[in-house]
Amino acid sequence: MRNCLLFGHSVRSKHVIHVYCLLLILGVHLLTGGHCAQRRCGPDNCVNGRCLEGECVCERGWKGDRCQYCGGRFRLTSSSGVISDGPHNYTTVTKCTWLVDSGRVGSTIRLRFNEFATECSWDHVYVYDGDSVFAPLVATFSGLLTHLQPNRTSYELTTTSGYAYLHFFSDAAYNMSGFNISYSLNSCPLDCSGHGSCDSSSVCTCQQGWKGDACNEPACPNLCSNHGHCDYSGTLDCICDPGYRGADCNLTDAQVVWERERPGLPGRASHVSVQQDVHMWIVGGYTFSSASFHNLIRYHLIENTWSPITPTSAANPASRYGHTAVLYRDKIIMFGGLVEGRVVTNETWAFDTVLHQWERLSQAGLALEGHSANMVDSKIIVIFGHNPDYGYSNKVLEYNPATDKWRSVAMSGAAVSGSYGHTSVYDPVSGKIYIHGGYTVLKKNRYTVSDFTFAFDPETAQWSVLPGSGVPRYLHSAVTIGGFMLVFGGNTHNDTSTSSGAKCFSADYLAYDLECHRWQHLTGPGPDYQPHRFGHSAVVLNRTMVVFGGFNSVLLGDILKYSSGDCALIEEEDVCISAPPVHQCVWTEVGCMDRQAAAQVGETRQCPPITGSCEHYGDCGSCLTSIHGCHWCTEDNKGCKTKDACTQAVSDVQSCPAGPVCNTFNCYDCQDRQGCIWQSDECKEGTSSSVFTCKLPCSHRMDIVNCTMSDCMWCSNQKRCVDSNAYVPSFPYGQCLEWCTKADTCPRECSALRTCEACQEQPQCGWCDDGSQTGLGVCMEGSSAGPMVGGSGGDVHLNTTVCPVNRWYFTSCPDCQCNGHSTCGNSSVCQQCQDLTQGTHCEQCVPGYYGDATNGGNCTACQCHGHADHCNAQNGDCYCNTKGIIGKGCDRCDVSHRYFGDPVTGTCYYDCLIDYQFTFNLSKNDDQYYTGINFMNVPNHASRDVTFTINTSAMATMNITVASASEVGRRVLVTARDFTFYKSVYSHVDYSFGSTQNTTFYVIVYNFTTPLLVQVTFSQHGGLLDLVQFFVTFFSCFLSLLLVAGIFWKVKQRVDTFRRRREMIIEMAQMASRPFSKVMLEMEINTEPRDGVHKAKRRCPGAISLEPLAGNKAAVLSVFMHMSTGDSSQPAVGHTGLAVGSTLVAVEHSSKPAEGKDKQHMSLWHRKHHSPTHIGTCI
Repeated sequence: MRNCLLFGHSVRSKHVIHVYCLLLILGVHLLTGGHCAQRRCGPDNCVNGRCLEGECVCERGWKGDRCQYCGGRFRLTSSSGVISDGPHNYTTVTKCTWLVDSGRVGSTIRLRFNEFATECSWDHVYVYDGDSVFAPLVATFSGLLTHLQPNRTSYELTTTSGYAYLHFFSDAAYNMSGFNISYSLNSCPLDCSGHGSCDSSSVCTCQQGWKGDACNEPACPNLCSNHGHCDYSGTLDCICDPGYRGADCNLTDAQVVWERERPGLPGRASHVSVQQDVHMWIVGGYTFSSASFHNLIRYHLIENTWSPITPTSAANPASRYGHTAVLYRDKIIMFGGLVEGRVVTNETWAFDTVLHQWERLSQAGLALEGHSANMVDSKIIVIFGHNPDYGYSNKVLEYNPATDKWRSVAMSGAAVSGSYGHTSVYDPVSGKIYIHGGYTVLKKNRYTVSDFTFAFDPETAQWSVLPGSGVPRYLHSAVTIGGFMLVFGGNTHNDTSTSSGAKCFSADYLAYDLECHRWQHLTGPGPDYQPHRFGHSAVVLNRTMVVFGGFNSVLLGDILKYSSGDCALIEEEDVCISAPPVHQCVWTEVGCMDRQAAAQVGETRQCPPITGSCEHYGDCGSCLTSIHGCHWCTEDNKGCKTKDACTQAVSDVQSCPAGPVCNTFNCYDCQDRQGCIWQSDECKEGTSSSVFTCKLPCSHRMDIVNCTMSDCMWCSNQKRCVDSNAYVPSFPYGQCLEWCTKADTCPRECSALRTCEACQEQPQCGWCDDGSQTGLGVCMEGSSAGPMVGGSGGDVHLNTTVCPVNRWYFTSCPDCQCNGHSTCGNSSVCQQCQDLTQGTHCEQCVPGYYGDATNGGNCTACQCHGHADHCNAQNGDCYCNTKGIIGKGCDRCDVSHRYFGDPVTGTCYYDCLIDYQFTFNLSKNDDQYYTGINFMNVPNHASRDVTFTINTSAMATMNITVASASEVGRRVLVTARDFTFYKSVYSHVDYSFGSTQNTTFYVIVYNFTTPLLVQVTFSQHGGLLDLVQFFVTFFSCFLSLLLVAGIFWKVKQRVDTFRRRREMIIEMAQMASRPFSKVMLEMEINTEPRDGVHKAKRRCPGAISLEPLAGNKAAVLSVFMHMSTGDSSQPAVGHTGLAVGSTLVAVEHSSKPAEGKDKQHMSLWHRKHHSPTHIGTCI
């Protein structure tokens, strides 16, 4: 119910409301502007706060007009609770931190993610197993997590330090529904799923028939399907008989099988796996912590055992990820990658798998990360990748291990674009390398995930374009088995508002038929395997794909195995034919075999026709290397078309028109390409005599200011500047806690933050109070226990000597926050701000002073030369109160707009010309500080009076003074207060006007408030009529009016003509549709003789009637006709052979009859006359 607030009292009774509002409605209308005051909040409107005087006062850690958004640091000490960003979608540019404190070191805290939806790769929730960001990072959540474990009610994560520190950051773009995370202390996973009991150590004791940490996995399901036995004394897994597989031994070796192994490998992503016999070497990779990271691991693919390898060499490569590695004889050749999370390298290393030694090889000419590599004929082919200077590279590099030489391959064929995080596999049957997916740039400032598929022929160095998969992805894996390229997982989130992070971690399983060029979706692993991931690796052993590691908010260390099955083990024809597509089983006379084996015995395969169009290929190379048999037309109908659509075409790629390929959006890459120049931020074909200097790459900008001056993004915690097109590839696993593109919005170091509240917005900072109980203190890096100090080796450790424990504030602030300018007494309210400060916390300088008053800062008087009452509180720039005065200190006149004078010793005046009216509109936001405006005028006619007029839209005060060469100083003429209109005439007799005396009027208007409209006129109109000016003006106006009248007359003529024509057409149509009338005919026989002297006259058919229509422009003409009788001279029996016809004709006539014409012909134009028997006009 709305209440009327009368004289400070809220009247709640309905009867009283009616009485007051009806009897005193006029007074209420005058006092409240016509409506009762409405409360802006109520007891139930403030979600996480209370309503006070119509405003929501939020609890600590919450913000928004309804306290609906998180925005601070929380400390949670209860045994269970909920962590949430708020009831609705979180807002942009949000930073929230939660510290869950169990109160006992070593206690288990279990986090259950009931709901989670943030923007993939941009908005993250970081979870640390400790009391600060300096504790071990255990997870980085982003995207949608509901699909990770669909058979469970939620996703769980455990910390064991007794603390859990969570930090949420959302950027300035899209926002989503957020998250709801429940936590509990010393609880069991998923409450043992209802199949066990939880002991005091938070460990589930499962009931019989169940296993797993949460008792959610059946022990030996289906009693191993009678094809194996149960390991009751060990893992409670089925040990299958030979020839059978699966969790319950229900699948044979001939069937497709997905299996999962958890050998306890340390999790990692963007690593490389290299297969050597029965071993898989795991090289490098990204990990949350490098403390216990093993850079090199050897895994036994059959025994499922692993061991870290410690190199024996003196010099070893630094840890890295995003690199490549291939096997060359007994050596693993590693190239490129991002070293220690900062530098993209061009290093090449070789690891001897026998001697366990690293050897440094020659460097490549281009540093890359996110590239791919394949061994082809004892040479390593490196494809694409990202370089901080050159962007997404489309180059192909070749390394020869025998000679330790690098070279750049000269390519032909299709024009391809480079990418990051793609995959490439080599198929020895076709001799080609197949590339799929990746993160790339389509055009400037438009980066995207691609589904492109290319083929590269290492022998001819020729590119060709293949069909895309339809599902873009990057950081996936790919292998070849049986003539198929198998693609698994990846990040399929596209950075748009419609993608919504739904496929941040994909479990898609695709197959590309290398012979028939078709994509197929295969059945992936079940949800119990938690298959969704990106940044993983894959190798092949005996037709089995082995997937290791990856990232799905946590770093994975499990093994997924996909066995494609053996066609030779299938004994029935129908089972052979219906086998999964990747089998490509063929039934032959000797039984079921795979297609490659069948080809050896003469079985041929028919591929289905390839669908697609040639028109979407935009260049000759892509057109001619496509799988659609396209031709490149060279005539006027230029482009890629089918053979039949071309009259002149190029069918050989070597005959394509030679030209540069300038499909790059990077200045350095453009200048590196022959025949390309960089102009207007685009790479174009052409040459230039002058060398264009490219901007300094983002990776070379080492501080915030230089980084944000260009099209770059600054990552505060990484202290790294990256190109805006490369943010996601630079931090694919959420390594950047916060980014910015403007220096003033970038997060500052802890030591630069001057208030406790600002200090605790940064997850790594804490506040050390000075003990004065006035709010003074120092912000520094720290944890819940105290300040953290960095050591010489880069490690960070606790140091409580820097700040006493009783003065350390990590999740709360001291009650009194007056910035050292006041005390609070017995409350948290500042009593009286001193030192020229004001505000709730004495955080602002009073008007007329500027400076940073926080944390004991000083306020300095504004230096505005008396022309401003306010200045910028931060930098002291004056807000000048007189129009026309400018400058930081109001020390200059705006000469460019005709303001003259000296504001340091006086003021500025607008120079008004004589006989003109000037209007000044002071209604813009920039005019809000103006309280004065000045004018001046120098009359130039010595014998004419001056008429001064001024009109204002609001009350103001005015002074008018006059000065001349014959007087000392200025003489006051008028002082007018609270005026809106003033007019005065100054006689040339009383004042000496003209250039010799230089008499000047000065008008000062002040004491007004904006918005204001001012009109000013100084006039010296003469008393005598200027005949020249009069006649010029008169004839100018007369000719202008005459011209306008002529135009209107021509328009009227056009309209009248149009109307007449339209009426005639309507009349003709009406007459043409009229019914026929009866006509009496008198038949006459032509008896005119023929003789040898006179020829018979040629008789034209005559009209029997001609009926003019109104206007005499048209007529209805009727004629008598003799119908044809064919070969007979007589008409058919029952017919006369005669007919009457009518038609509508246009009649042309002159104003007078032509000479020699029969006057009787003129009677045709008058309905009163009968038409003659014969008309002398042929029809």
